[in-house]
Amino acid sequence: MLSFAADYYLLTFAATVGVIQIAASLGRLRGLLFLPSLPAARLLGLAVTLGSIVWFFSVADRNVNDTEGGLDANAQAILFLLGAVSALAVTLITSTLINFKMTPAPGSAADGLDALRSASYFRALAESLRHNIHARRRGAGGHPSLGRVALTLAAGGAVLAGIAFLWSSGSAGSLPSPAWLTGSSAVTGLMSIDESILLWVNRWSGAASWLDSMIVLVVSDYMIAVGMVLALVGLWFAGKDAGERVRHQKGILAALAAMALSSWSVYAVNGVYQRPRPFVDNDVSVLFYYPTDPSFPANSAAATFAIAAAVWVVNRRAGAVMLAAAAALGFSRVYAGVHYPLDVVVGGALGVVIALLVHRLRALLEPLPSLALRAARVLCLA
Repeated sequence: MLSFAADYYLLTFAATVGVIQIAASLGRLRGLLFLPSLPAARLLGLAVTLGSIVWFFSVADRNVNDTEGGLDANAQAILFLLGAVSALAVTLITSTLINFKMTPAPGSAADGLDALRSASYFRALAESLRHNIHARRRGAGGHPSLGRVALTLAAGGAVLAGIAFLWSSGSAGSLPSPAWLTGSSAVTGLMSIDESILLWVNRWSGAASWLDSMIVLVVSDYMIAVGMVLALVGLWFAGKDAGERVRHQKGILAALAAMALSSWSVYAVNGVYQRPRPFVDNDVSVLFYYPTDPSFPANSAAATFAIAAAVWVVNRRAGAVMLAAAAALGFSRVYAGVHYPLDVVVGGALGVVIALLVHRLRALLEPLPSLALRAARVLCLA
């Protein structure tokens, strides 16, 4: 077995390659396919995606704390980004070599990803850049100038830098705890009910080995979370037309922003209130590693429900599936003895609210999201 980080990188790389093949075949983006037949390309993508996931979870125990050889959230995000970018680069190069004879149809007005329905990637890219340069010379609109693209990227970088600063500038417990609230009789009673529900759910642990095995898989840091981000990759390329694809892509940008803001919000809550994990004060069966961070609210629930809710706004079917997956992860964390039910409920609610707020406030950021997508469209990536 390679190191945990290398295994995770290979998982994200291979799974992303597979997901792109599936999405491209569904969107009839033949220029991105490794096989000429749409069904065959779809089956290839499915086999590569599922095979990489089965391999990752079968070669070693993946429920490992980041202090004992696992990956923390930042390392997961960086490695997934590297794996996805590598997968995209390999897909673009390989598909161009395979489909080199595919050229844009004469007089075709298709651009962006739509151009890949009849042309290989680099041929479509060359045509797009040529068209964009000619449009600039004529003073025509349609695509953003380099200056506006630079402004968009700079603004996006500033937002990410601000979130990173806020994330790293404090620590759990750095602010006074609101004892007047946490020590009130109402909250104490609610906590008692919460604990009773936890113990009732957790007592089923060990009753059925098949259920325990399923929970161990679902509760992992790398199953539902990775699956959701792979779904975002697929949605980026999916869509029956450019309008639907743009709607998906704006939803994906909102989902990523909501996920980051939700995680930071959990971190901010932990700055004033730290609830011990269930196994600290209760005799529970733990089917997971022993996390050392505060229990309330559940960061995993906040992040996954934020992604799911943001996707639900732009695609009801995909969003509903992702909400169900987020709920399954939340239940598994309670069953496994690492979160109280209230941790999951509040974390999920926090993620949903932030996702809806991001969608509401997205209009205030225009034209930055649209400019970013139009810039990517020039590169035939949106």
